[in-house]
Amino acid sequence: MGFSNVMNIQNKQIKLQLLLIMVVLLISVRPAGGEAPNGRDRFELQGVQVGQALADVTVYDLKGTPHHLSELWANRPILLVTASLTCPIARRQLPAFEQIAATFGANVSPIVLYTLEAHPKGDPSPYADGREWVVPENEQEGILCRQPRTLEERLQRARELKALSGLTVPMFVDGMDDSAWRMLGGGPNMAFLIRSDGTVEAKQGWFNSQTLTQNLSANQMSS
Repeated sequence: MGFSNVMNIQNKQIKLQLLLIMVVLLISVRPAGGEAPNGRDRFELQGVQVGQALADVTVYDLKGTPHHLSELWANRPILLVTASLTCPIARRQLPAFEQIAATFGANVSPIVLYTLEAHPKGDPSPYADGREWVVPENEQEGILCRQPRTLEERLQRARELKALSGLTVPMFVDGMDDSAWRMLGGGPNMAFLIRSDGTVEAKQGWFNSQTLTQNLSANQMSS
């Protein structure tokens, strides 16, 4: 075997090893919030599951008026996404949610549920084991706010997010006991398709617009 052939074989082996290393790294990378051992996101595994009914907890509109959660799905199914001002992923995803709302708004009611802050400045993050966790995007965009201590403070943060994103779909706010956030699974940017009887049709631990659009299209075709 000539020298050039040996070098070609060695180069192929090196490339194969590099490829294997890249695959291992890609598999080991987990999205913020963690990944369950079976590949499902932990926020998807936590809280209410597909086929289960939501508890009728109290949420608030941006004026501070209380509403039973059941009021939101009383007339037709709802498409619900959770968000907070300090969650950069949620901020980036809101335009995609608006697009889905424009496409399927005749069949479902799109709703954003504002929850506790994901990355407050000066307070522990609910996703960092009691430590402050201010992400670089918030530093760069100057979104440095504390965890609200009162409902009015949380309402104000929700109004700020609505104005910042130009959101047109309705927004409701979780109470200060965080009961809706806990019931849904405790994630910062979850998504749900909820039937008009209050049961969960589909759930995403992290809002994925492409997959959710496919679910909605399938439901349209079958209805």
